[in-house]
Amino acid sequence: MYDLETLLITEDVIEASKITRWLDLWDYNVTTTRFSNNQFFSDDLLNNDLILVDITIEDENIGREVLEIIKQNIKVPVIFFTSPTDEKLLNLPKSFSCIRKPVNAKELKLTMEMELYKSKMERALHQSEKKYKLLVENADDPIAIISKDGEFVLVNPSAARYFGGVPEDLKGKKMWDIFPKQYADSQMKSIENVIESGKGILTNEKTKINSSDKWFSSKIQPIKDPDGSISSIQIIAHDITLQKKIEKDLIDRENFFSGTLNDMQTFVAVLKPTGEVIFVNNTPLEIIGKKFSDVEGLLFYETPWWDYSEEVKASIKRDIELCAMGKTIRHEIQVNSLNGMIWIDYSMHPIYDSNGKVKYLVPEGRDISNIKKAKKALSAEKNRFMSLTENAPFGMVLIDENGVYKYVNPKFVELFGYDLNEIPNGKEWFKRAFPDVEKRRDAILTWKNDFKDAAPGEKRPRTYEVYCKNGEKKIVDFVPVLLENNEYLMTVDDITERQIAENALQQSEERFRTVASSAVDAIIITDLEGRIVFCNDSLQRIFGYHEHDIIGESVDMLIPGRYKEEFVRRQEKFKLTGKHMLSGKLFESYGHRKDGSEFPIEISITAWDVDGERFTTSIIRDITERKLVEYELKGSEEKFRQMTENMEEVFWIIDPKMSQLLYISPAYQKVWGCSRESLFDNPRSWIESIHPEDRKEVVDTIFRTSHEVRREKKNGIEYRIRRPDGSIRWIWGKAFTLRKDDPKIQRIAGVAVDITQRKNAEEKYRNLFDNISVGVYRCTVGPHSKFVDANPALLDMFGYKKTEILAIKASYLFQDSEDKIKFDYKIMKFGHVKNEELKFKKHDGTPFTASVSAFVIRDDFGNIKYYDGVIQDITKIKEMEKTIKISDPIALFNKSE
Repeated sequence: MYDLETLLITEDVIEASKITRWLDLWDYNVTTTRFSNNQFFSDDLLNNDLILVDITIEDENIGREVLEIIKQNIKVPVIFFTSPTDEKLLNLPKSFSCIRKPVNAKELKLTMEMELYKSKMERALHQSEKKYKLLVENADDPIAIISKDGEFVLVNPSAARYFGGVPEDLKGKKMWDIFPKQYADSQMKSIENVIESGKGILTNEKTKINSSDKWFSSKIQPIKDPDGSISSIQIIAHDITLQKKIEKDLIDRENFFSGTLNDMQTFVAVLKPTGEVIFVNNTPLEIIGKKFSDVEGLLFYETPWWDYSEEVKASIKRDIELCAMGKTIRHEIQVNSLNGMIWIDYSMHPIYDSNGKVKYLVPEGRDISNIKKAKKALSAEKNRFMSLTENAPFGMVLIDENGVYKYVNPKFVELFGYDLNEIPNGKEWFKRAFPDVEKRRDAILTWKNDFKDAAPGEKRPRTYEVYCKNGEKKIVDFVPVLLENNEYLMTVDDITERQIAENALQQSEERFRTVASSAVDAIIITDLEGRIVFCNDSLQRIFGYHEHDIIGESVDMLIPGRYKEEFVRRQEKFKLTGKHMLSGKLFESYGHRKDGSEFPIEISITAWDVDGERFTTSIIRDITERKLVEYELKGSEEKFRQMTENMEEVFWIIDPKMSQLLYISPAYQKVWGCSRESLFDNPRSWIESIHPEDRKEVVDTIFRTSHEVRREKKNGIEYRIRRPDGSIRWIWGKAFTLRKDDPKIQRIAGVAVDITQRKNAEEKYRNLFDNISVGVYRCTVGPHSKFVDANPALLDMFGYKKTEILAIKASYLFQDSEDKIKFDYKIMKFGHVKNEELKFKKHDGTPFTASVSAFVIRDDFGNIKYYDGVIQDITKIKEMEKTIKISDPIALFNKSE
């Protein structure tokens, strides 16, 4: 039953036989030996769990030797069968159990069980003290023991790190030595209250450490001296500086949200799934002259907004039922107001909890009474518009944003012969009006470019020669205008006869249209001799000449002297051949201003004929600013090189079209263990260094094929590489695209970070997690919270398999589910819980008591994701607390192991 080794030392064979029978009946493993001095003092004595001694001691020296052996192995309980003579002779200490002869079976069994239980509790207490010491020294939170006069008696490493030192630096110092006086006085006041009352407290106080403001949530507990007095306290502080900042941000956001919602002009309410009102903003209350208290708790369809119709009430009730089943409702409806009925655009949508269950219904409404009136007015306006278009003397077309022809007026049909069925969209119109493919493409491209950046109301008139249904060609003015709703209204006017007349003037105006086509840059027109016959204002501004200074002069006055000889040579060739060597080309050169200064220019030259005369048009652009930008760009490239060549991470750039490595930073040699030159010699060595099990995923993340970039967005990938020395490194890598103005990908860049140390640390943590003897778990918070991880020790503690414990609600593990709610509230409020005693139940229903410590894990926005916890079964310790006093913690740290 007990599986304990019991030794019976006796010199009375008859008595030993009787005791042995009893022990056999009670299922003890018993060994009986006769007493002798040599055997009694052997090492075998220490290999037993319980020793029964039934001897008569006549010599006091022998008795004392027996006691010394027992003291050396105090963990082994010993029970003496004594007579009054033995007690007087040895004067046995009270810590030794004795049974007076003759021995009674019931008394013997009770005494044995009590001694074994006491021994087990003492061992458990010793282990608990060792764990307490280990916990303090390794705790993440600062822990200290402070005397009543403010002296630091003990400080753990976490506390010392806040001051940039080690525990020995703070030990012996007083509160005022390390904190500003106002904070030290405040903290000492809390300590004095604990010492005077003898009760622990929890404080949230601000302090200053090394000139930085810090907030700590501190649990201050009194420490009793052996005589019961209190002369020191233990303080466990948790840094809540970040939490305080987050709390302030949350309060500010909540106030902003509440104020914004109440100030909204739309109608907003929040209902229970059964329809009871739990919130309404100010706007809908004001229109009926009510307060929130007048409608709070009412069924939404019974509120004053719907009093005007039982049919409408029934409709709202049905909306609530459908929305509670997950459907979104939207329609137009009327509501009561102090000024009569108003129309609203009404909707209702469900809000779900974390388990996908509908938690709230949110009705919303927007006053559309004015819109209703506007629609009515619009209808009348539409009728007037139709009357105008039907009788207009020019063609009209209405086109939607997708190119669909919504309307053509009778004049349009008269001009071209096509009705709306024949040209339902722009594609069909262009196909019929422009049978020539090149002209059709040009017309479509012009249309798209005209309206790519057009603003509503902007006109873009164009004139085209188009074909009618009967094959007739007409010259037509098209005047499209972009409307506010992104539709186009286009008028069309047949100008064929007018165009014939205008063509007579076209030749004389062509020179001026050519000049007018480019007015931003400097423009000059020169004749076959190189004389300037025209210049625009920009040329006068850029070169510093007035028009009367330059007209009729040779264009070489704008050219620096070192280029004039080349200019004369080209001009002579132009005169002979009629073809300019640079015509149709864009090139850079230098200009010569009136003041003698030179500056960089960009020139395009076009040669053309009018009435048999040959001219050239030169468009000149001052590119001084662009050259300065190019110069600054070279400086930026140098800064980029300095940055990448001094960073710890590997930075690389490749050309996806050529599958060519363009750049890799020097950190490659440190991480990969290979020179950069070897990578340029063999670009595939990077792929080959990736672990075979990870290679495909890495390549697929960066490339779709050898030349196409994978465009899916990823947060990076972890993979392994094998260095030339055979060692394995873990890498985190990410690739991203570099584009210029062209939407096509120009370059792929990426970073690679050596995360080997982090991966090794994670492996060590997981090993500790799986093998530590205390229960460790990760759990979400809330009424439906669940464990998301649990180590083997915790599974053994509760008697569940891992799949079972992760599938149930965490509250099922508590004897009282209210304890789980209180625990979640506390950890959400303070961010951590330390040594919280809670009552749990095992898989088979067995109750037990455990000490739980936990702290929350937050996401990047400060929201609680889950909390990590440690559970220790303290059932036995709680049972023995009534009889065993916990040692002074200060003395504990002065013990030797």
